[in-house]
Amino acid sequence: MKILIIILIVTMIVQTVLFIYTNFIDLSQRRQSEEAQRALTNAHEDFCREKKRFAEIIDKRDELIKNLNTINGQYIRRIQELEKEIEHIRKTDEP
Repeated sequence: MKILIIILIVTMIVQTVLFIYTNFIDLSQRRQSEEAQRALTNAHEDFCREKKRFAEIIDKRDELIKNLNTINGQYIRRIQELEKEIEHIRKTDEP
């Protein structure tokens, strides 16, 4: 009878220890899972924010290039006009 009581007590202790261990591990895994989910969410938000920022930078760069091309075209036309004027002046100055 004493052996049965000892076995029962040992079994209860082992069961309690296993219960506490499994609950602790589950809580730890749940906590790690939540931390990983938060990290993933933060990384995604950072990625979207940086992507938007880079898109804005590229849009500004494209607008600047467009403006510079417009100005360049105006300068080219003006140079061509001046070349025509110079050519005209040369023709009129020739003896």
